[in-house]
Amino acid sequence: MKPVFEYQDYREYLLDSFSSSERKGIRSRFAEAIKVRSGYISQVCSGSANLSSEQADLASGFFSHTEEEALYFWYLVQYAKASTDSLKNRIRSELERVLQNRLDLKNRFQVKQKISEEDEAIFYSSWHYLAVFALLAIPTYRTTEKIAEKLGLAVAKTTEVLADLESLGLVGFKHNKYFQDLSRTHLGKNSKFIERHHQNWRLQAMQSIEKKREKDLHYSSVITLSEKDALRIKELLIQSLEKTAEIIQPSKDEKIFSLCMDLFEL
Repeated sequence: MKPVFEYQDYREYLLDSFSSSERKGIRSRFAEAIKVRSGYISQVCSGSANLSSEQADLASGFFSHTEEEALYFWYLVQYAKASTDSLKNRIRSELERVLQNRLDLKNRFQVKQKISEEDEAIFYSSWHYLAVFALLAIPTYRTTEKIAEKLGLAVAKTTEVLADLESLGLVGFKHNKYFQDLSRTHLGKNSKFIERHHQNWRLQAMQSIEKKREKDLHYSSVITLSEKDALRIKELLIQSLEKTAEIIQPSKDEKIFSLCMDLFEL
């Protein structure tokens, strides 16, 4: 079953929900949940009737929609009911706004900003900072010498990076070992430092390609497709990132990797 965000007609979403569900009598239970007769659901699905605003809200409760899914579904119902082009355009703009907000990774991952813009200017100025910060999650790499050896940095440079991270409140030092003082960072797409951040790690990806290591994965392609399908692919990639995050969170810290993913229009 596709997520509601991939639909432009709420009736198609209902039909797919009914047909893909393994629960018997789902239509009658849905009708009961939104307080109508079963026959009315058939009229809605055929296009001869529409859900009311209240029924759309009850439908979201039946499908256990998130707040964002419920809002999108409600707008789909309003769009189907709209009788003028100006109103349809206004509602379409709201639908697109919900989709764009959903495609913002910072919103999807619900990351709270924990470092100031001034600190971000230092942290994202070079790949060294994020690499050292991430590496500290692995118990083996919590001394200056071990970090320097792993990342191929001079000890003096590693010492400088650790000192900066400590001054930013991102790293602590105890029992002759460094440790993370913040579990996660995330840079929003509107940040003035986002270009530098991506450039840092794309350059590292290029160096990885040159090393030709069997365990590394690199994929590049040029494709042509519709704007609608491009958004679908972006949504799938973000879903993949969300599932990846679910794996990363409980995973034991043993090795350090760089994760990059690209899809852009030429």
